[in-house]
Amino acid sequence: MSGSSGTTTVSLTPTNGFTGTVDLNVLAVCAPAGVTTTITPATLVGSGQATVQVQTNGATPAGNILAITGRSGGLLQAAYVQFGCT
Repeated sequence: MSGSSGTTTVSLTPTNGFTGTVDLNVLAVCAPAGVTTTITPATLVGSGQATVQVQTNGATPAGNILAITGRSGGLLQAAYVQFGCT
């Protein structure tokens, strides 16, 4: 089977004057073996955008979940995105 890939963009929009560094991470949870993810860049300062790429090694049914996290100091925020590739 051939693989599939897709991308999406994550935006960091600061509030209350935040100008710190945010370390980003993405992980495929509730997904079959063979799903890989990357996020570029992995660090944003103050504000900006990062690209999330998902690569599969074959058809992946809908309903899988990506966990995208941002950490700055002791603060952690997470967003969850469903995906599928046919």
